[in-house]
Amino acid sequence: MAIKKTYKVIGNDCCDTTFTISLTFLQVRFSGVAVETRAPLDKITFTTHPALTDAVNVHYSNGYDVSVFWTIAIAKEDARELQSIIDNSKKELNKFRNTRNFSKKKLTETLT
Repeated sequence: MAIKKTYKVIGNDCCDTTFTISLTFLQVRFSGVAVETRAPLDKITFTTHPALTDAVNVHYSNGYDVSVFWTIAIAKEDARELQSIIDNSKKELNKFRNTRNFSKKKLTETLT
């Protein structure tokens, strides 16, 4: 399952940006400039933009303020949608992991 959404990056007038969300990662592709980046979903955070009231920063970091690998500013409405998709992807991954762990446990119990 991968969901693709196109959002306008604030401060980037040249192109739209495609965000692809899978169960484990977020991939960001800047169309027209052949640049893309990827980050694990559990390392993505959202914060209010310090200067723009209608913008949200999407960060890829290791969880500490001093180690932000990249930040992309998008509109608040787009960020809400993106965060919702990421949250749903994380839930789906957890369901998959729980089902898989349950199946392994049942198999182990059957074999012993």
